[in-house]
Amino acid sequence: MLITKNAKPVKFSELKSNIYGETPLPFAPYISLTGQQFVVPQQFLNVNRDLKSVEAILSKITFDDDYLLFVNEIDGGLFLQVGIIGVENYPRNEEQKYQNKIVYGRRWFIEPTTPTSEVIQTAFLAIKKAREHELRENIIFTNDKGIKTTPFNTHMDLPLLVANQESVISNNSNDQLSDKTEITETINTVLKQVTINKHCPSLVAVHQIDDTRVLVDLSLMDTSSNSHFPELEGVTLSIFCEDFTVRTFLHELMNELVKRSDRYIEECFSFDGFNRFSQNVCPLKLAEFSNATRKIHNVDSRFEKHFRQMSYEVDASKAPYFSSGELGKKQRMMIDQSGVQNGYLPLEQGKAADSVKLQLDK
Repeated sequence: MLITKNAKPVKFSELKSNIYGETPLPFAPYISLTGQQFVVPQQFLNVNRDLKSVEAILSKITFDDDYLLFVNEIDGGLFLQVGIIGVENYPRNEEQKYQNKIVYGRRWFIEPTTPTSEVIQTAFLAIKKAREHELRENIIFTNDKGIKTTPFNTHMDLPLLVANQESVISNNSNDQLSDKTEITETINTVLKQVTINKHCPSLVAVHQIDDTRVLVDLSLMDTSSNSHFPELEGVTLSIFCEDFTVRTFLHELMNELVKRSDRYIEECFSFDGFNRFSQNVCPLKLAEFSNATRKIHNVDSRFEKHFRQMSYEVDASKAPYFSSGELGKKQRMMIDQSGVQNGYLPLEQGKAADSVKLQLDK
């Protein structure tokens, strides 16, 4: 059981930054959890994020040796990036199938006021999306002519898809199947075209729940190789379809694979040795922890001024500028229609931020 002792204010002489670039606000409350020393909760720390402090955070994150975390600075702005080591997903020759290469995911901006926990969560999300990107390129379809494609990859030309959407959209109700035998035959035919991370999935069983809902069990053979996706080795996948068509089955299969990847990361991702996102962490215990660290009483009255000022500066700094052209018109129209009553309105281009700040909930 977590217990919060009476809080005591931080003295000015004790305002020292931690290794993550955070400093307690003046007169911030100290609290103590059972059996631990007095500490200042994160929400009462003033953040001054720089390259060194982000490096200190990322150095304590562990996930997988094939996934490296980088932080760099461009034009005064910090960004986090994932490097992935593995073989080429689209090999042009036999040699490339076995040679490791390194590729990089998108850049994730880290604001100067980003708390340590949010930097960690950004790294967690960056790894999730980078790994999903790789997974989508490892779902291979082979047509009757032996041509291999990866239809779930994220490199599709969307403007061209818009111009040719009639060729890829299928919402014909006649596609829906309800007969178990027909569903079974259809799945077996489709699976002959699909490879999942070098696995050829096989049908285990079809469970017909009612006239429309179907549960499909697939088996992935254990290849005993150095798989980039160990969570898919020798498992049974259960694919639930609200209504069975080939397209819904394949989409739900992709969703299940992403879910498995995300769960793998949740269990393996750690910060300073703690698997924060693991399902071994009990939500009921987290509720107690949240109550003990966020609902703080006996706060020094002098602290309120500093806390309100910090909260204002952080929230106001996030307000973007209205865009120009059609996007700007759309933004203004949507804000006008929503009847916004709280928060910070976007700023007008060309005006100093200090002159147009609007705190609607003051």
